[in-house]
Amino acid sequence: ESAGSELGQGDGFDPAVRAGLHLTLGETYRRLGLPEEAKEQLVLAIGIFHACDGEFAETPLEAYGALGEVAATLGDVDLTREALEQVRTGLSRTADPPLWLRMRPLELEAAVADASGDLPAAVERSRAVFEAWREHFPEGDDRVETARTNLSTALLADGRGAEADALLARGIEVLSATLGEEHSKILTMRTNRALALAERG
Repeated sequence: ESAGSELGQGDGFDPAVRAGLHLTLGETYRRLGLPEEAKEQLVLAIGIFHACDGEFAETPLEAYGALGEVAATLGDVDLTREALEQVRTGLSRTADPPLWLRMRPLELEAAVADASGDLPAAVERSRAVFEAWREHFPEGDDRVETARTNLSTALLADGRGAEADALLARGIEVLSATLGEEHSKILTMRTNRALALAERG
C-alpha cells in the first residue's frame, strides 16, 4: 500500500519503470488473494503500456494475463475474455515467445470456462494446461503442481471426485518428498483430497 501510494504521487518516474511497478504491485496483490486491488494496479500498468505506443513486447501481455486471472476470480467473464484476446493478438505478433507466454492463452481459456460455469470445458482446458506443463517439466516443479491443483479443483467442481483423488494422491506423494508434510502446497492438496474423498463417501 505504501509503494502504491508513493507511485501514485511521484511525477519523476520513467513510464517503463512506472508501468513495471504497477505490474509488480498487481501481481503481488493477486498472490495475496486481493483481486480488486490487483485489478486496479494491472489496469494502470496496461494503460501506461498502451500510452507508450507499442514500445514493449512481452510485458503488456504479462499484465493482460494477470488481469485475466484476476477477472476470472472476480467472476468478470467479459474482462477475462478481453484479456485472453489481447494475449492472443499480442502473441501472434511476438517472434519466438517464451514458453510461459505461449501457455497463457490455454491458461486463460481454462479461466474463462471456469468463470462462465462451463465445468466440462474447464476440466478439458485445465487438463490440457497440466499435460502441457508436464511435457516440459518434471513432477514436483511449481508450474506442474500448480496446474495439478487447478485441474483437481475443476474436477471436483464437475463432480469427478475419483479422478481428483487419484491426481491429488500423486501430487501429495511427489511434494511430500521434497517440501515436507506441512508445506502450504501440500496442505492445499490435502484439503482438496479431503473434499474428493467426502464426495466419494
